[in-house]
Amino acid sequence: MIRLTALALSLYFAVGAPAYADTVNYETRLASQTNQFDRVFMIRNTDVWERRWDPQANEWIWIEHSDLSSELSARPNPAGGFVPGPMICNSAEALCRLYIRTRLDGLAGAGAVSDPVSPSSTWLMYTFERDRVDYSDASAFNLPAGYSPYIGLQTECISNLAVDELFDLHCLRQWSLRASSSTLNGHVEIQRYSVDLAFEDRSDSHSGAIRSNLDWINAAEEINRRPCITNRGVFVVAGAGIMQTTWQNDKTIHSRSYHNYADVGPGFESNCQFWQSGKKRLRGRRFSQNKSRWLWDNNGRPTKKRNIDSEVIGSLRRSESERDYVLLQRKGGRVHVYERFLANNGWAWADHGFPEAEDIREIGWVQNGMYFVRTASGNLYQKEWRGDLNRWAWVNHGTP
Repeated sequence: MIRLTALALSLYFAVGAPAYADTVNYETRLASQTNQFDRVFMIRNTDVWERRWDPQANEWIWIEHSDLSSELSARPNPAGGFVPGPMICNSAEALCRLYIRTRLDGLAGAGAVSDPVSPSSTWLMYTFERDRVDYSDASAFNLPAGYSPYIGLQTECISNLAVDELFDLHCLRQWSLRASSSTLNGHVEIQRYSVDLAFEDRSDSHSGAIRSNLDWINAAEEINRRPCITNRGVFVVAGAGIMQTTWQNDKTIHSRSYHNYADVGPGFESNCQFWQSGKKRLRGRRFSQNKSRWLWDNNGRPTKKRNIDSEVIGSLRRSESERDYVLLQRKGGRVHVYERFLANNGWAWADHGFPEAEDIREIGWVQNGMYFVRTASGNLYQKEWRGDLNRWAWVNHGTP
């Protein structure tokens, strides 16, 4: 078992596939949830590359995990490609683990019905030395006894994985049962796994029905969404609904249908962010200690509603300083990165724009005013605050 120390972990969400008329989705190629902020992982076809900060050379360098690339190339390339999940590290042992979804089975096409439906996925757990630079031979890795560089496990997850502050992994299981000859009952369950992807059936596991039809179960846009985990509950967006499960009331399911909420973003203590598709605005769901109940916050939008064409599903991010980020496509234009932050006179929005002549496809982790985006050309860009210029600046890291 990989043993992890209690590290500060920021939660980030990956990108899925098309859902609503005013949302867009792109393939997931960046590992966007991590606790190691000196590197970012990117999958190109079957090749796995790491962009890492080298403090000795004082520059970013490309490192290929070529043995892992060979491992993936020997596997059938699934529809939608290999999907990176979280990349988390144990500082005490200087070990890291990257999760990659290599198969997704049993997910019917949009509108199709199976009886019963119980999709599954296969994940490859790749364990490696954090500070190594030569990853051409996994058998040469200096791993402690009981560790293996590659472990493949089948799970009942159909969503991507989300990691909480205890390094437990969370995902969604979806299935249906035929209640009668003409009725199908759709169910969703939040499943919890250890860092080794061992299922953990705890007393605070949560399961139950969220909708009574299968449209959202079969739709391809759901397979990359992850739950939003807070210290008081778990939130999921599925179709036009939100499911809330609370730690205090075990296995209690609150199913809601709230005006086309299209996406849920990362949790921060007791706060989750939702993008409201129809109204094109950001809303927060938080637990009030004073009132002992959940409250909604209207966090507004960065520009006039008529200027927003669509939101990129899975692009909601939150930094450790409680800054919110979202990718929005403007009418007749490109995808912009927008940031919501607390200014001297209250909350405000900033338009970070986009790299010149590039189309943004996804955003990676956000930390200390810095983040990465991947563009349609395959280039990796970094956005950072330049104190010497007193402004934000794009840095083109190119391709490996």
